[in-house]
Amino acid sequence: MVYSINQVSLRQTITPTCILGRVNGTMQFLGMGSIPIGSLFGGGLATLTNLPATLWVAAALSFLAIFTIALSPVAKLYTMPKVEEGL
Repeated sequence: MVYSINQVSLRQTITPTCILGRVNGTMQFLGMGSIPIGSLFGGGLATLTNLPATLWVAAALSFLAIFTIALSPVAKLYTMPKVEEGL
């Protein structure tokens, strides 16, 4: 939940107002669209191997996400960019 709030706040701050709806829609599509793909991948992997191995793979991939966040320029962002004035 905390990630979601921070992600949306940053996105709304750095995206120009004229394309904010498109950006939010695209991010929603990508986020929700990855759920069934991940489910199919996890189910296929569990079928080919076993459930504990699949859970270990999921844990390892989740751990690798830490490095993606740590290497992101957002991790070095200490202040939010200025918000444009207007609607």
